[in-house]
Amino acid sequence: APEGPCATRLRGELTHQRRRLAIVNQAIALTTLSAFLTCSAILALFVGGLSDAVGAPVPVLLFGAAVLAVIVALALFIVEVRASGRALAAEIDQV
Repeated sequence: APEGPCATRLRGELTHQRRRLAIVNQAIALTTLSAFLTCSAILALFVGGLSDAVGAPVPVLLFGAAVLAVIVALALFIVEVRASGRALAAEIDQV
């Protein structure tokens, strides 16, 4: 493997990019989960309106889980944006 300051800097950048990618992937997964849970809550409300087969707590729990997933996803997006800002600032400092 190549050595030297340039290689060391590139390895550090790749490590940072992998961390950022992991954060973005988690945020996307939680956003998708939230959409799925919201649709499930709507379906449970619809089915519950047609019959008494679905209890009232099911849509409430599904919607609550969807809101929680969105909150965590938004927090992860904020973490990623801050990481991106720090990486940009570090890059500017090297110029």
